[in-house]
Amino acid sequence: MWPDTTCISVSAVAITMFGGFAPLICAALVKATGWSAAPGPIGRRLFDTDDERPADLSAAGIDMAVLSHRAPSAQRLQGANAVSLVQRVNNRLAAIVARNPLRYQAFAALPTCDPEAAADELSRCVELGFRGAMLHGMANGEFLDLPKFWPIYARAEALDVPIYFHPSLPHPDVIRAYYSDYMDSHPLFARPGWGFGVETGTQGVRLLLSGVFERYPNLKVMLGHLGEGLPFHIWRIDSALSRSGGTAKPLRDMPCARAASIDAAQSAVWG
Repeated sequence: MWPDTTCISVSAVAITMFGGFAPLICAALVKATGWSAAPGPIGRRLFDTDDERPADLSAAGIDMAVLSHRAPSAQRLQGANAVSLVQRVNNRLAAIVARNPLRYQAFAALPTCDPEAAADELSRCVELGFRGAMLHGMANGEFLDLPKFWPIYARAEALDVPIYFHPSLPHPDVIRAYYSDYMDSHPLFARPGWGFGVETGTQGVRLLLSGVFERYPNLKVMLGHLGEGLPFHIWRIDSALSRSGGTAKPLRDMPCARAASIDAAQSAVWG
């Protein structure tokens, strides 16, 4: 599936999201999502894929970067334009990869507001050479294990490509209840400081409980940041959820749990 490289990095970068839109569409997405480009030199480097980034990869000992669309990607889009908008940014990402295929591969964005169309977009992107798709947090306030989203996983299994679950902001009610007291003094508390890992780890457990892996036993799912902590807690989760009063779910016997509770990438955990 992957080229024979020494080190592969999965990287969510700004250019593949915001660089792909016409100005008015970009402004509408920023308004809808609350996200914007990083300021200053960091923003400039995030938007660069042709000039500095290949040298930066070499300096870091990374042979290939898997590029994707920045969180929350297309998952707060709604309406008739969502599918065509996602197609446009995926086409731009395909062009970036085509200019430097020895250093870049790609994960697609998906229009999750229309799961059937999202499955079709995954197929289209795989035909373009994409290696799978990346999903970010909730889709318009809904967890992605819900059966309405399963057409995406059916297609991913049929195509034999992975779905990478990347963090995004917790639900606004969770932010208010859990994080708001410290957001002024520690604004990243709800983000990489703590909230991202909790949110994505919860999504991982929900996927295990949903039955999606029983329905699609060859589905490949990835969690970054050492599996968002799940590999360290799988025994306790398994033990607690299998006690009397609950529906038996031997998580440790599931293939994905035996493989470190969903494939766990080390990205952004140590140094």
